[in-house]
Amino acid sequence: MDHGELLTESKWRIIKELANQNQTPTDLAKKAGTSLANVSQQLRLLEAYGLVKREGKVNNNVPGKPKTTFSLGKEVIHITFVSEHLSTKKDLDLDFIQKAIINLWLSVKKDEVYFLEKFFVLNEELIKKCHTIAVVKSETEQIDLMLITPHVQEIRDKYSNAKITNIEGKTKNIVCWTHTIEEVEAGIRNHEKYFLDLTKDIKPFMDQGGLVKKIKAIRNEKNI
Repeated sequence: MDHGELLTESKWRIIKELANQNQTPTDLAKKAGTSLANVSQQLRLLEAYGLVKREGKVNNNVPGKPKTTFSLGKEVIHITFVSEHLSTKKDLDLDFIQKAIINLWLSVKKDEVYFLEKFFVLNEELIKKCHTIAVVKSETEQIDLMLITPHVQEIRDKYSNAKITNIEGKTKNIVCWTHTIEEVEAGIRNHEKYFLDLTKDIKPFMDQGGLVKKIKAIRNEKNI
C-alpha cells in the first residue's frame, strides 16, 4: 500500500491535527467527533507505517493515568502526476533543499512562488544554514521572511534585503528577519511586541527542528 492509498479522510484529519501540535488519542477523538476506539485503531495503522510516533505520557493536571501523546513521524512526499505522456503516482525521496522547494509550492500564494523560489535558488547556502524559514507577511512589493539560525550575523550581513525580478519585469523585495530560536522564545515569553507580531501568522515552508511547533506552544502557554 502506498501512502496515497493509506491516507483516507479520517487518517488525513489525524495527520493534519498532529501537524499543529502533539496530541492524545482523546484529544483527536474529540476534535474529529468520533470514538476513542476508532482513533486508536487509525493511530496504530499510521504508527505501523511510520507516519506517527509516540512521544511519552502527560496528565495535564487531570486526575487519572497519564495519557500517551502522539506526534508526526517521518516526512513523506507523495505525488500524483497526470499528463498526456506520463501518468504516475509515487512517494518521492528528496533531500531537505528539495523538500523546502516543494513545501514552498504548497504553502505560499501562487504569485509569491516565483520570487521566493528564485531567491532560494540564487542563495542555496542560506537554506543550508537555517533551521526554519517562514513567510511572515506578503505585500504588493515586499515579502517578509522569518529565519531561525545559529548563524545570525552572517545571514544578516548577506541576505537581509534582496530584490528579485520575474520574467514580466515585476520586482519584489525579499526582507529577512533573522534570529536564533533562543531570541524568539525569550521575546515571546517577555511579551515583546516585535516578536509577538513576527510570530503571529507565520507560514513555514522549512522547519527542520520542529521550531515552529515549539513557538506555537509557547504562544499558547502564554495565551497569546
